[in-house]
Amino acid sequence: MMYKYILVIYLLLVSLIGSAQTKNTILLPVKLTDQEIGVIIKEIKNTDAKYDTAVHLVRSVQGKHYHSDVKEETKVHGTLPSLNYALALLDSQKPEYRERAFELLRAVISLQDQNPSSKTCGVWPYTLEEPLATKKTPADRNWADFCAVPIISIINNHNNILPADLKEKTRNALLLASQAIRKRDVRPDYTNISLMGLYVCYMIADMYNDIDLMVYARKRLKTFYDCTLLNKGFLEYNSPTYFKLSLDEVLRLKEHVINKEDHAMLDSIYSIGWSIVARHYHQPTAQWSGPHGRCYSVLLAPATYNWFYTSSNGQIHPETSGDYSKDRNPILNHQIPANLIPYFTASQLPRMEVDTFIRGGQTIELNPLVSYQEGDKGVMIKTKEIIGKSYLTKDFVLSSANQSCLWDQRRPLIAYWGSEQKPISMQIRFLHDMYDYSSANIFCSQDSTNVLGAINFTTNGGDKHVTIDVIKDATINATDLRLRFEFSGDISSVKIGKPESNEQSVSGISGNVAFRINLPYAKFDGLEGKWVIGGDEKSKWIDFVIYSGNEIEFNFGEIQEAVLGFLFSLKAGSISEAPVEVSKSGENLILKWNGLSVNALTKPYKEMVTLVLK
Repeated sequence: MMYKYILVIYLLLVSLIGSAQTKNTILLPVKLTDQEIGVIIKEIKNTDAKYDTAVHLVRSVQGKHYHSDVKEETKVHGTLPSLNYALALLDSQKPEYRERAFELLRAVISLQDQNPSSKTCGVWPYTLEEPLATKKTPADRNWADFCAVPIISIINNHNNILPADLKEKTRNALLLASQAIRKRDVRPDYTNISLMGLYVCYMIADMYNDIDLMVYARKRLKTFYDCTLLNKGFLEYNSPTYFKLSLDEVLRLKEHVINKEDHAMLDSIYSIGWSIVARHYHQPTAQWSGPHGRCYSVLLAPATYNWFYTSSNGQIHPETSGDYSKDRNPILNHQIPANLIPYFTASQLPRMEVDTFIRGGQTIELNPLVSYQEGDKGVMIKTKEIIGKSYLTKDFVLSSANQSCLWDQRRPLIAYWGSEQKPISMQIRFLHDMYDYSSANIFCSQDSTNVLGAINFTTNGGDKHVTIDVIKDATINATDLRLRFEFSGDISSVKIGKPESNEQSVSGISGNVAFRINLPYAKFDGLEGKWVIGGDEKSKWIDFVIYSGNEIEFNFGEIQEAVLGFLFSLKAGSISEAPVEVSKSGENLILKWNGLSVNALTKPYKEMVTLVLK
């Protein structure tokens, strides 16, 4: 009897151990065709001249960035570009490139913060010139995620040729990166990093048999999946910049994950992501209609057209003014679901797309390692409901979000018209000393061709960034404050008229499209604003200038009223000039027009500083 009891326990233990050792991923080296290797070699040749043999890193030029002390245009040596170069050298399968790749790997790994007592242990700096230990601006913790991705690809595809010392160095670097990522624990509201960190942790857990890390990674996947289903998309909604990055990470996981339950979740996330992209593609202009949760440029870049072309096997091939590569990414072979292709190639117009991008009332815990605000630790918030509308026609597309902010990465009110070869865009901005002011909030109500809106201000928000540079004591110094309606693209076709006699409206035309801006209410600390029409070689604009002159102080805590109400209309044909109904109820401005209505606080107010709410 005792023997049987011991045998049962033994078999149970064997079963548990076997279960624990079951792999959730499969590490299969990517098999590249000669054509794909040719694409990689072309990339290598473009980078060769930037390689610095003295430090074994790739040279680059510093761009504008919130997280860097280094001035723009400074020559630096980048960590991520160096890792991507090392990966390309090895992917070329040319033995003569191996030693350079190994030198690059050793150099970049040596720059990782590997001090276990450091708050940024596991994170890489952007560049050799800006070590984390001496930085003044906050370290970009995303670099643990970004730099780990190419190292994982190197291990997956080339581990058999790595020298013994590099096998150990890469293992240690990846484990430290995964620890930093897990400690930070980015949630689905920071979509692209949530997915990238998920990929890194999931892969490293199986690569190095870290069972506890795998439990964490699978839980993180389930959390992201549930959030995606609830919101019918990503919380970093409709982002031309970050949707590709997010779907890249989902695709990487799909190619490696063999756990059936997890793979099914990844398939669903992938399809939902592509559905958002497809439904917001405006075929007549070949642009990605708004509103955009995060975006770095207004018009699509050639790389996006390459992504569409290769992901559709050449079915999506807009005739844009500039050339774009038809080369397929040798590693990331995206495929747009077949049922979505007609949105790109045979779009049904006109139509209105309405999305609840973020469902209201969700409980989210703020993360100080994302917001860089220590006071966020343990703080729980309820999400606001973010609704996006996009009216797509053969002549134009007009899009808006019901509420957002005017951070430079948001596009809460944006329009496109023109053609594939000559697209034109219009976006709304609020500028503090000619830079987008993150503490300006916008509220919109749209029918089809009209957006009624209001802009007001928070006292404790960010200046250039929503959370990184929060203004102190509700006060900013400024030489210039203005509301801008900015036109980009084929601006030669944009003809702007003079402000109308009542000084409330400005109209214009562009091809067969007419636009009109009406400003029925504008109050800002007693200042008298004025319209200014301007432009340069890249853009034209219609500005409502609130202040321009010597630097003065604006204390939003003391300002009694700061609110702007507007009506933007865009139409192929004549535009209604019916007046906007303006009223006030207590500290609320109420605008009504043709069935649309907007309500906004007139006095600057305090609000939780977080990207999710704004």
